[in-house]
Amino acid sequence: MRRFDLCVSVIGGMAAALVSMDANANGPLVDVRSVDPTITVDLRYAGRHNFLGYSLYPRGTHALARP
Repeated sequence: MRRFDLCVSVIGGMAAALVSMDANANGPLVDVRSVDPTITVDLRYAGRHNFLGYSLYPRGTHALARP
């Protein structure tokens, strides 16, 4: 019985996580710093110090995320 309860709990948790992820999938992208200004952003491809050796993003690009 314990194993069954564990399986039901795990499957229920996974289903809840999937529903939550799907709800945010179509949300707007916002600047990370607008959510929390104390976050330090380091866009690796915004400078020359990456494996390509040149910048992929234009200057002033913001880090975007779904809230």
